[in-house]
Formats: sequence, C-alpha cells, structure tokens
Amino acid sequence: MVLTFLCSETKNRFRLSRYSSCDYFFNIIIILFYKIKLQKKVEEDRFIRENEKKFFENKKKELEAKLHEEELAVFQETIAPAMADAEHLLEKTGDKVSENGLEALARWKLDMEEE
Repeated sequence: MVLTFLCSETKNRFRLSRYSSCDYFFNIIIILFYKIKLQKKVEEDRFIRENEKKFFENKKKELEAKLHEEELAVFQETIAPAMADAEHLLEKTGDKVSENGLEALARWKLDMEEE
C-alpha cells in the first residue's frame, strides 16, 4: 500500500512507503512476540506428549499387574489343587516329578492350554 499526498503549493506528489520507522520497529516486536509464542507452544506440546507417555506407561504397568494377579488367582483356584492331586497320586507309587511337570499334568487334566 502506497500513500500519496499532494502538496498544495506545488502540486507535487510525495510518496511515502508503507512503513514508517515506528511501524517497522513495531512489526519487528510483533514478529518477536509471535516467535516466542510459537516457541512456548512447542515447549507446551513437548511437555504434554511427555506427560501422556508417562500416563500410558503407568496404565500399561497397572494393567500388566492386574493381569498377573488374575492369572495368579486362576492358578491358585484351578491348577494348584490339580497339581496337589497329581503329586499325591505320584507319591503313592514313589514317583517324583518336577514342579513344571506337575503343572503340565494339571493343565492336561483340566484341558487347559500351555502358556
């Protein structure tokens, strides 16, 4: 945008540039504030992503702990008694089987798949 002024005495036209010196410095200040705002936005986004990552990691750990507790409860309720029965039967004949072998026998007896 070019501003044009007419001089009344000489009828000469003077053209002023779009920016005076004050406008130029004002625009520089606005640009600096804009860059600072963008930098803050980037830092805020990075902070939010880090917090989201920590949140999801904690949720994953909680879920894994809960699943482990559920698996342990299933083991205690179903597999452990079957293991005790198998161990009792093997003791009658004088045979010995490892804990893993007893667990495999109990799972086979209960028609459960190996994990």
